[in-house]
Amino acid sequence: TMTVLRLDINGWRFTVDGPDISKDNSIFTARQWLEKKKASIIINAGQYGTDLEYLGWLINDGKNHGSIQHPIWKGLLVGSPVEPSQKNLTIIDLMKEKHSTESLRYRTAVQSLMLFDDSKTIRINRTDKAARRSIIATDSSNHLYLIITRGDITLWQFAEYLMSCSIGFQRAICLDGGSQSQLSVKTDALSFDIPGYQ
Repeated sequence: TMTVLRLDINGWRFTVDGPDISKDNSIFTARQWLEKKKASIIINAGQYGTDLEYLGWLINDGKNHGSIQHPIWKGLLVGSPVEPSQKNLTIIDLMKEKHSTESLRYRTAVQSLMLFDDSKTIRINRTDKAARRSIIATDSSNHLYLIITRGDITLWQFAEYLMSCSIGFQRAICLDGGSQSQLSVKTDALSFDIPGYQ
């Protein structure tokens, strides 16, 4: 089973946070982050190293708080566009679009592994490793999808499944999955948590 949230990209603001941004090395659950940031939705599944440095770009208010651009991860979730004509939220494929932190025309971004692209090419290696998955995907109708599986599945199997759906996903990136990935939601219509597990 999985939980899927479909968001209109024009109705939401995307922000990022982490130890270097908040200057706090405390470990928070998704619900604690939600209350701390007064947010409506929190997905707690960042790609951090053991030194608590983000592995790739983590851009907040135009400043990169992560490391250098990861050479393999070609997915970039972006928000807060500089130009009003740009999409409010989207996934950039860094294999097709070359960017530096200076040329990027978005003030918020998080880099991660591209799962599949708009040519329906799966962009990860095929392995037998199964785990809980956290995915962000886009379609052709200005929607962004937050997807967390409740059980374990390989990335290849999940990519094939998502591409076969009638929704018509265009691009998808993988966040950090596994037992610690979490989702917390609190809106007028919904309030629930998907906690991590050990």
